[in-house]
Formats: sequence, structure tokens, C-alpha cells
Amino acid sequence: MQDKEIKIRLANSEDRDSIFNWRIDKLSREMSFDSSVLTLEEHSNWFNEALKSKHRKLYIGEVNFIKIGICRFDFNYKESYAEVSINTNPEMRSLGLGKRFLFQCIEYYLKSNNHELLAKIKIQNKASLKIFEYAGFKKDVVRNNIIFLRKPIEKITFKKVDANDIDILFKLLNQRKYSISH
Repeated sequence: MQDKEIKIRLANSEDRDSIFNWRIDKLSREMSFDSSVLTLEEHSNWFNEALKSKHRKLYIGEVNFIKIGICRFDFNYKESYAEVSINTNPEMRSLGLGKRFLFQCIEYYLKSNNHELLAKIKIQNKASLKIFEYAGFKKDVVRNNIIFLRKPIEKITFKKVDANDIDILFKLLNQRKYSISH
């Protein structure tokens, strides 16, 4: 299963029940910040609002049309970051898919969004910590048994070329592989 391609797509109304079943799973609730057992009605309300929200993106990962999990991005306009969380289909845990799933969701999300990412993980959730660190998140702070991780976004900036750039531009020109017009 590890070498299979993971397809990433936006969640839709047909994913409601799958996500509900993953959310009420015992381990999912233990690792969640809200460990209460949800009713289907509560979940449906949350899910419908999540699908409509401009601030939230829900991505589903699939391998061979089998749903492997959900990755959620909640954008905070005031602080200009998105909080990232994942929940894996309990039947797909321990198959080596979590790292690639998170990494691909981040790539997909960042194609149309350019801001810092934040994750909050319970200190006992070693599996999630490992997955997020693999995806480039760095520990920021630990507070109240919660690990806060950040993934800064590298921003490209441009400047006007001036006389100080002559040497580096000449070096780059000499290193080129292909002869092109300038």
C-alpha cells in the first residue's frame, strides 16, 4: 500500500459519513482536543458549515478509491496562518501512508495559499508528531501538554538589478547549459 499513488481531492457531501466514523473512533477522540462523542446531527452541522466556509479547506486522500483520511486547513486571517490537522481512517492506520498524505495535502493547499502553517498536537500523540515533523514542521513551543509546530513559508522576493549584481549575473550566464538569446 505504501507505494500506491495517493489522490488528493476536496471533500464533498458524500464524505460526511466516512468522516463521522473516523471522528467517533476511540483513538481519534483520545488524540483530539474535543474527545466527546458526537452525534451524527452534530457532525452533520459541523460538516455542512465546513464545506461552505471560505476559511476552511477539507481534503480527502484516496488510494485505489479507498479513503485514507482527511486533512483540514483552518485559515486565521488576523494572524495570517492556517492551522493544519489530519485524521486517518482507522482501517488505514499503520500502513505508511500518513506522511505522504499530509505532505501532498500541504502541497495541494499551498498551490493557492501562501502563508505559514501551524499544527497543535497532544504531547502523547507520537504518530502525528512524527508525521508533521516529516512534512517540515518544527517544534515552536510546548504548553499545557500541547506541542505547537510551525512550518514557515519561504517567500520569494525580487529586487531591481543594479551594478552590484554584475559579478553574480556574469557567473550565472557562464554556468548556463543551453545557449539562448539574451
